[in-house]
Amino acid sequence: MSSPDRVQSAIDVLATRPSNLRCEEVVALLEGLGFVVRDGRKQGHKVVTHPVLDDFLSTSFSCGHGRNPIVKAAYAVILKRVLTIHADALRDHLTR
Repeated sequence: MSSPDRVQSAIDVLATRPSNLRCEEVVALLEGLGFVVRDGRKQGHKVVTHPVLDDFLSTSFSCGHGRNPIVKAAYAVILKRVLTIHADALRDHLTR
């Protein structure tokens, strides 16, 4: 899959399955686009940054508790918005 297609595919996944995404799947999806996902201060919380997106500081989401839990739909909506806003910059970064 080409890089631009990966960006749109990630947006589509977050849009069509917001209440059915597992934590590991979301982390892999974001890392595949160049984001850095690290553990936050509280258990299950993740902080998301991107080393190349100049106008993006960070966002976060919570994986909840347990083994590979489902991410709450509200976080999927936020992450979709982030990807949509930065889609062009992500495509540029991925094609380099």
